[in-house]
Amino acid sequence: MRTKLSLSCLLALSLSGCFGGASPAPRSFRPAVVQVEPTAEVGPELRYRPPTASQHLRERMAWKLSPVEYWFSELTVWSEAPANYADRALAQRLFEGAGLRRGAAATLPTLESELREFCFDRAARAAVVELHLLLSQPEGAQLERTVRATAPVGDEEPESIARGLGAALSEACDAAAQQVVEALR
Repeated sequence: MRTKLSLSCLLALSLSGCFGGASPAPRSFRPAVVQVEPTAEVGPELRYRPPTASQHLRERMAWKLSPVEYWFSELTVWSEAPANYADRALAQRLFEGAGLRRGAAATLPTLESELREFCFDRAARAAVVELHLLLSQPEGAQLERTVRATAPVGDEEPESIARGLGAALSEACDAAAQQVVEALR
């Protein structure tokens, strides 16, 4: 009985990380988003709402294992929420790259967006970004689209995934800004 108790305690201690040193520290990453050149053009005003994100998109990196399964890493995290990256990239493309002006009046066209995917698709070996757009006027929707972009990722290293997601986010925000500008003209 005493031997069983000793073995149980030893097993519990080894599983809890008491033996074998410290557990690895989490690593933090930021996608490398392509910056756009500012334009001298002055476009119409737009009421801009920062993107929201689907509930599963938090600070932990997401791996899409199948169409219905995601895995979240405890040791590889984003330096901030992915919706913040989407906000900066989309706003830069709309206001600096396309020359739109920020407005606050309720009568202006309003852009709302949701970041629905920001993950590494393991089967496709690609970074995936999906952004849903809703551009509306006081009288109703003017544009409702989902923009999806992918970028190849050569391996499953977090640095490669961060670079791929930066490229996919840049592509998705370029396409989103172009569609919004065309709808406003």
